[in-house]
Amino acid sequence: METQNIVLIVIAALLLIGVVALFVVKNRRREELEAAPEPPTLPVGEESPAEPAPEAPQAPEAEEAPELTVPAIELPESVPSRMQRLRARLARSGGLGQSILSIVSRGDLSPEDWEEIEDTLLMADVGLDPTSQIMDALKTQTKVEGTRDAERVREILREQLLGLVDPSMDRSLATDRVADEEGKSQPAAILMVGVNGTGKTTTVGKLARLLVAEEKTVILGAADTFRAAAADQLATWGERVGVEVVRSDREGADPASV
Repeated sequence: METQNIVLIVIAALLLIGVVALFVVKNRRREELEAAPEPPTLPVGEESPAEPAPEAPQAPEAEEAPELTVPAIELPESVPSRMQRLRARLARSGGLGQSILSIVSRGDLSPEDWEEIEDTLLMADVGLDPTSQIMDALKTQTKVEGTRDAERVREILREQLLGLVDPSMDRSLATDRVADEEGKSQPAAILMVGVNGTGKTTTVGKLARLLVAEEKTVILGAADTFRAAAADQLATWGERVGVEVVRSDREGADPASV
């Protein structure tokens, strides 16, 4: 009996607590509604401003394709302009003549003077064999004539230099098409040969530049497959003058395979 009474008392207490909690929640809810600001009232006939529509997502801009840079093709100036430029450069390159003239103007040349003339010729890249030939002829001619006149030594030296250069020699390039054994027309071929460091590749590029200016079709063959970057250097010249370059796909290839 006592147990039943205790259970009833617990149930009654729980109900009372639930009622009190419900009353408190309702009071707080009413206070929050009373404290909330009322929405602004609009005059009759006016509509509430429409909310701005959300902006549509913009499509990503397409990336601009990189512009292809076409290398500028160099064209040489006219023949008269090239000759004027050549003469101007030669006029500034009188170091060899001035050095030799300063030696021969001393008059009575000593063995040391002759040796200085020889060194000057060698330093000017005249070459060992041509220098020896010039010095032998110069000494022999002055000894035969028995002259020590500086002007006469200068004339003899000039004659020897001109004799080696041979201005009458035909130095034109054979660029015309030739006929083979069967009578078929074949393009002309120019073979550039020389030791390392003498400017073969640069000379080939300049010749191609002049031939293009004369409206000739030029193809360069990079047969120097042993020197590092030789084919790349020639390819750079080909881009500059606008001609095709044939080269091997690997370094050290047989030059004949090109």
